[in-house]
Amino acid sequence: TLQYGGIVLTFDDWFVDQWHTFFTDLKTTNPEITPTSTFFVAHWLTDLKGVNQGRYNNDSHYVKLKQLENAGHEIASHTVNHSGAMDSPYNLACDKATQYMTDEVQPTLATMAQGDPGLNNDDGFIPKSFAYPFGDRSAFYDNAIKINTGLRYLRGTLATDFATPLKDTNAIYHKRTGATYPYLIGDGLDTVYQNRSEE
Repeated sequence: TLQYGGIVLTFDDWFVDQWHTFFTDLKTTNPEITPTSTFFVAHWLTDLKGVNQGRYNNDSHYVKLKQLENAGHEIASHTVNHSGAMDSPYNLACDKATQYMTDEVQPTLATMAQGDPGLNNDDGFIPKSFAYPFGDRSAFYDNAIKINTGLRYLRGTLATDFATPLKDTNAIYHKRTGATYPYLIGDGLDTVYQNRSEE
């Protein structure tokens, strides 16, 4: 059988309005394109706006995220405060891995499951994936998160090899057949990662 490659696009942080507008417009202007992406969302208690912050119905971030999910996209975890594992007080220290998971990962999973805190309905999210803010991680942190949550996939990013084009960055390519990846690595397309959007 033929094996086809693909690209997984992921979007980080809390830019729900931008994501929703882009994918809604794409469906209208190019209905033949049906991409599915993963949105790693942070700041569930502050930057996501719902009924409790005056965003109702189709203006609510929770409604928009649910619409993206219903269109086949994954709504995933990106910590509750957007704190990186390299940030203080964690500093990627082995003995702080469980604290990081307790402080940043478990609270966001609980908040995601709750959905819009201003409503009592079924608008929650149960993610399968988690992305480290700023991409820094270690096996100790991976293990603490995997053992204590239902998350299947963990993603970090490369931020060190700026000279290599994406097509030659072997670490970001993963074989599907017969392989499992407890940890996935990606690269970025913004100014921090110095990759051109033309790539």
